[in-house]
Amino acid sequence: MTKVRSLKKKESDKSSKKETSSKKDNSKKTSNQYRSNLLGIQSLISGLHFRRRHKNSLQKTPFWFMYKRFMKDDHVEVKTRKQEHVIRDVVSTYDESKGCFVLGKKRIQLTDNDITLIFGVVSGPRTMKIGRNKKPVDVPFVDRRFGNSKNLKSTNIKAAIQQALEGEGDDDADDVARLMMLHTCLSLFFSTRADHIPWAFIKFVNDLDNVKMYNWSKAISDNLMDSIKKYKKSPDKVAGCVTVLSYWFCEHTNVFNPVHSSMFPRFLKWDLKGWPNDFKTKHIRCLHFDQVIDCNLIMTEKERAAIDRQRLDSESESEDDSTSISSESNQVPSASSNSSSSNQNVNSQPTEGSISAITKLNEALLTIDRLEKERDEAKQESQKLKHDNVEHEKQIAQMHGELEELRKSLLREKELKNMLNSDINFAIDSDNQSYENNAAGVGEKEDVIKVADNDYSKALVIRGDVSPIQASQVRNNHTKVFVSSLEISPHPKSIE
Repeated sequence: MTKVRSLKKKESDKSSKKETSSKKDNSKKTSNQYRSNLLGIQSLISGLHFRRRHKNSLQKTPFWFMYKRFMKDDHVEVKTRKQEHVIRDVVSTYDESKGCFVLGKKRIQLTDNDITLIFGVVSGPRTMKIGRNKKPVDVPFVDRRFGNSKNLKSTNIKAAIQQALEGEGDDDADDVARLMMLHTCLSLFFSTRADHIPWAFIKFVNDLDNVKMYNWSKAISDNLMDSIKKYKKSPDKVAGCVTVLSYWFCEHTNVFNPVHSSMFPRFLKWDLKGWPNDFKTKHIRCLHFDQVIDCNLIMTEKERAAIDRQRLDSESESEDDSTSISSESNQVPSASSNSSSSNQNVNSQPTEGSISAITKLNEALLTIDRLEKERDEAKQESQKLKHDNVEHEKQIAQMHGELEELRKSLLREKELKNMLNSDINFAIDSDNQSYENNAAGVGEKEDVIKVADNDYSKALVIRGDVSPIQASQVRNNHTKVFVSSLEISPHPKSIE
């Protein structure tokens, strides 16, 4: 029994370890998820009940076009889901050396114009510098909604939105607009790896009358591009409005066909559902040159008119509708009241000339801002070209130095080869001379030996010690012994 219990305990320990390891793996996976999410904005707005005064305040924000599309009375289905692998794949196409994305061998930039058209963001000429400021003091909006909060977390903002919607005070409707902007910045446009945004955004959302004077589109695009440049080699760490990259890819290529060709904002045109997991292989690596649109997106007349109307801060559509209905239901007024009311309408409503003048002024400001941006980009490009030229000149000088060293080494090798050849020739000549000298000395010695051997053999014959034949053999033996002592080949005649 004890053995069985111990075995069961071991199995339970193993299963618990597996569960904890799987939880850790899941936590790792979720930690890599991007926080920028358009569906979060849609689900929040569709679940809230905005009254007329709330909508009037929301119209003052630069994100009204997107808010309006997600409301119940003007609800349009957003065919999207979190395409995290697509975001990583698009980020990987950014070329640090060229300072742009490269698709189908074409260079493409992500600009503030893309943000304006894809999300319908209305912007002005003022620059936004977003720092990490401390919690603002003596700001009524912060005191009302975040009195006890240490940071701008998503849960704090959502709770404040619900509280402001239920309020009946004079500031509640405007606070709804301010809080919705903060939530949009946190969950879509300026998302971070944490679940909060800096207090610096309070400065930009607090004044609803001037909130659209800031260049929101440029701030959104710059924030995203700064993160891509910093974390190019670690795409999972990229923060900011990464959601725009999927729609940006659709707008700048003809890989996919739009579901609604004339919808604005343009994210409503595209169906992102069902994209393959091997997106990079199927749709990025095989891109052809003519499939990529490398120019800036062109704003249609309808889009331009809608944005211009929104810049004018005109009265809301719901207010206009309510005024027209109430005027129809009332009795016909007298001539005096009619004239006074008409005068009031003339004074309250802007004339066509003023509208066109304001539109032209806004267009001029935007043109100036665009030209200044293009000028700065041209300066950066020229500085980069100068730097590249300096680097190329250094490389050329280095190559010239290497070639000179190679030439010198080849000359040294040639001289060494000539010296070696002369030494070899000298050695060969010396060996030939010594051989000839040795051969001459041996010849002289052979002649002496032959004379001596002949005299010796003759003496032996005369004495009668040996016969002439034996004397010849003795002579030959003497010659062989002497020649072998000299270690040279004997002369053939001396051995005969």
